[in-house]
Amino acid sequence: MTANDTPRNGLFPAGSSAAMADMLRRVAEWGRKLLIAFTVVLAAGMLAVITAIFGLVLASVAILMRFAGRNTRFDVRRAEPQSGSTLTLEAKRTARGWTVE
Repeated sequence: MTANDTPRNGLFPAGSSAAMADMLRRVAEWGRKLLIAFTVVLAAGMLAVITAIFGLVLASVAILMRFAGRNTRFDVRRAEPQSGSTLTLEAKRTARGWTVE
């Protein structure tokens, strides 16, 4: 190794501005890749949080709708004009919905 090839400060050979520019280019490229990766991870995280919030809102609305419908009764009473007796209809909840007897 000659004196001209010996690095002056341990990074670049004496008078080598091309090596310094190349290193800066590599650092800039690495930084750009890091920024793209960070953006993708941030977008995925935001999408996950938004999806979770939407699911909670949807579940809350479903629970409110279920409790709001429980206050109504489906007993219907009417008088038959011919006999004068009352007829009582009862609604019962089944697996397929409501049935009236």
